[in-house]
Amino acid sequence: MIKRRRSKVIHRAAMCLIVMGALISACGAQETPPPLLPPEDEPIEATAEATVAPPTETQEPTPTDVPEEAEATPLPTATPEEADAPEPTVTPEPTTAAPEDWARYVDAAHGFGFSFPPTWSIDLLTDREDTDQGEAVADGVRLTGPSAEEGRSIEILIEFKHPEQATALGSESLPEGEIEERDAVRLLDRALPVYVLRHEEKDKAVFVGERFLDLEFFIRMQEIGEALTYEESSIPEAAHETFAEILGSITRTDGVEAIDLYPEWATYENHDLVPGFTFRYPATWTVSETVTSPGAPVVLLSKETYLLTVQVKQTGTSYALGPETTPEGLIMEAGMASFMQQLVHRNVLVHEDKLKMIFVTHEVDDLEFYIALTEDPEQIPYDEIELSEAIRHEMDQILASFQLQP
Repeated sequence: MIKRRRSKVIHRAAMCLIVMGALISACGAQETPPPLLPPEDEPIEATAEATVAPPTETQEPTPTDVPEEAEATPLPTATPEEADAPEPTVTPEPTTAAPEDWARYVDAAHGFGFSFPPTWSIDLLTDREDTDQGEAVADGVRLTGPSAEEGRSIEILIEFKHPEQATALGSESLPEGEIEERDAVRLLDRALPVYVLRHEEKDKAVFVGERFLDLEFFIRMQEIGEALTYEESSIPEAAHETFAEILGSITRTDGVEAIDLYPEWATYENHDLVPGFTFRYPATWTVSETVTSPGAPVVLLSKETYLLTVQVKQTGTSYALGPETTPEGLIMEAGMASFMQQLVHRNVLVHEDKLKMIFVTHEVDDLEFYIALTEDPEQIPYDEIELSEAIRHEMDQILASFQLQP
């Protein structure tokens, strides 16, 4: 069992480690977090922002097998009094720039990037699913580097998502040990405490998590090895320093060439019909274009029975965007979506407890948008329309890819 201290600081640490599910997903739907270690994915070549120095004679990372763990125990919860306790004051040292020979990872879809040692490997973790719960798991990046002893490696898992994404983030339970709060690190513009899971005077895991307006993070480090047991695993001091340097290098992206998380997606771009913007979409969707009366350009994406309609017009034109008639149901706000690198209100149409339509409206520069997702009433009766969580998530991904053209 995880030992429980009676200090409010330790109770706050416990709260932070419940996936950050209570801490960073407070306004989202209830989600079941993934297991302590994610499934294996194929490694990729990471692009470097600066020239990467030749590999040194550092030990090669070992395969990322999961160490044997003690029986997982759900983390304790805090009382209301403890939950309302003031934040601990943390003042980390100013973050220094990452070494020039470190490689650079950039995620354009989520708007951030970070640096990592050139001797470390990187794996993109996308389109993941919790096989036990059958739920989508947040995108992530797994870094693997050498540990202090031969046959062991250090793994750093960085999970991230937009607040509106219906994906699980973090871990629900931890192996045996005691949670300690350590010196703070800086993540983007915030100083955050580092939580360490200790067992038998060894550091077993390190956690940091935070929620920003447009992005949520859960970052975890542990030691792994092919024949490494939980009792033997111990994170060395040098790994703590590398962990802090990687977190300190996380920045917002600004004109940096990015690794494409969706390399098989197509790109929509038409300067003649709909000038001024572009977006990405899965290759499983079909795109067509038309002009409605009195001249509003429309881009229509279709997949199976689903229809995603993109209407756009120049600001100041007289015609209105949106459907000519609204189907039966109740319209209400349902969270936020990322669009044109901003958060916009997501609206839904609900009828008889079924989600019939999702739409967003937004004005940026001299363009006005109306984007709606529903099912084709010519293929499926209106009473049977019910948008699935998977198709809603796919719409959020498409919306997040919209960009203005230079």
